[in-house]
Parts: sequence; structure tokens; C-alpha cells
Amino acid sequence: MYKYFPGRPELLAAVVEDAMPRWTDAIRAGMSAAGTPEEKIAAYVSSQLDLVRSGEHRIAQTLARVRDAAVVRESAAQAHRELLTPLIGALTELGEEDPRRTALLLQGIVNAATTVLEAGDDHVAVTDRAVRMAVTAITGADPGR
Repeated sequence: MYKYFPGRPELLAAVVEDAMPRWTDAIRAGMSAAGTPEEKIAAYVSSQLDLVRSGEHRIAQTLARVRDAAVVRESAAQAHRELLTPLIGALTELGEEDPRRTALLLQGIVNAATTVLEAGDDHVAVTDRAVRMAVTAITGADPGR
């Protein structure tokens, strides 16, 4: 493998670039099937947690362990921006005054749910709770009640 890449960081950056379209396509597909901005937020959260269940997130875990690799950090930062784009759009539709910052904070809910899932918790229960937290944080209304 290293025959094609100068080192491990460059190889991992290429893996991210290869995986990102699958991740963003899955998230965008879930969000485009949603009718309202609130449903789009729910789809954003649940689509990512479905990727966690499928094991796709393990690429990100591997990247997080690479130290002092600017090429990996830049590739991961670009991937992160691409993942947030559809969520920022939904938040803009809802009239959020700072949709980028809000998207980053909502991603924190997804990240926390990922940690809980990795610890072995139930996918359906965690996804339901994370979706409710995200939508309630934005709208003030609990979608599940």
C-alpha cells in the first residue's frame, strides 16, 4: 500500500476522501426524504448513527489516533465541513441566526451518541433519544411526545 502513498497519513487521507461521498450521500438521502426542516434535522442525526451501526465511523476513529499529520487533519476538516452542509441548510430554513455554530453544537449530540453506541448501548434507543434532543434543542418541541 505504501507504494502508492508516501506514508500512513497520506493513505488515511485518501481513505477519507474515498469514504466521504458515501457518508454525505447517505446523510443527504435521508434528509432529502424528509419533508420539514425538523424532519431533516432528525434525518441528519439518525443517518449518521446508522453509519455508526454499519461500522463506517471506524475510519474516523482511526484518523483520530493519527498524530502530527497535517494532511489527515486537513482531509478530516474538509470532510467535516461537507457533513455539516446539509444540516446548515435545514437550520437556515428554520431561521437560525447562526446556523454554522448551531450545526457544530448539534454535531456534538451525534458525537456523544456515537460514544454511547460504541460502549454497547441499544442503537434504536440511543438514536431516538439523540433525535429528540437535537430537534427539541432547535424547535423547543419534543417530536416524540
